Amino acid sequence: MKALITILVVLLLAVSTYFYFTNETIRDTITKTLTSEAEIHTTITSSNAVFVIFDPSGSGSTTYNVPRITTGFIGNLIDNIMAKGNGAIWLTYIDQNSYNNDVLHFEIPEAPSKPIEPHRFAGEAMYKFNERQAQYERDTAEYAKVEKEFHASFERSKTAFLGCCRRVIDQEYQPKRPGTDWSDISGSLNTAVRSLKTVAQDSTHFRSILLISDGVQELAKGRASQRLSEIPKDIKLVQVNQSGSNNNMVAGRAQEFDNLDRGLQQVVQSIHNQ
Repeated sequence: MKALITILVVLLLAVSTYFYFTNETIRDTITKTLTSEAEIHTTITSSNAVFVIFDPSGSGSTTYNVPRITTGFIGNLIDNIMAKGNGAIWLTYIDQNSYNNDVLHFEIPEAPSKPIEPHRFAGEAMYKFNERQAQYERDTAEYAKVEKEFHASFERSKTAFLGCCRRVIDQEYQPKRPGTDWSDISGSLNTAVRSLKTVAQDSTHFRSILLISDGVQELAKGRASQRLSEIPKDIKLVQVNQSGSNNNMVAGRAQEFDNLDRGLQQVVQSIHNQ
């Protein structure tokens, strides 16, 4: 029986090899399959939706050592998202009435994909490989043009967005008037959850909130706090606070880090390491 199986396997391999080298249709089908699988493997990208909340408040009676953000940090965050694929970023701030604060938003498109240099497959006719090589050279020339136009347009949009961010950041870091330096953490987090819920989960691989704050909810006497909405489990909450804080309302729910760079690494992720 074993001998019969061995003979059948040898015959099957022989027939397959014969048709591969003598039948152009079969050979082309196999070549296209191998090519497409290689291209699929090399063009997988990630999408990241990041909602940034910065805290210029003093939490009323106590001020913790919360890092100050800059437009340079926001620009670096945008670049990191684009390096992984595409996505979006939101920016808002914490004050005594965070739920009605302005929210800035910027869509980050995926950069054009560089053509994949072809490699000749075993048994591929030379003229077929030359055709693919010629197409690659045409695509490369077109890519250079499209990439230049894409990045020029993107940089203009990014510069305009960062200009809006600069105005908000500069304004909110100004000294507060007496009796107004309070912190509505729940209002800003509820805004973040509401915005991220508008992002289709099937098109965004990673959703996160970057909370640059001590996490202390403290409002003026007699002012009721908003109830904190449930943060979906698939939304990662990252908190950046250099010194830690008592009464942190997201303690245990957030991953807390001591500096902005480490926080950034947590909110922008590749599809391969989820």
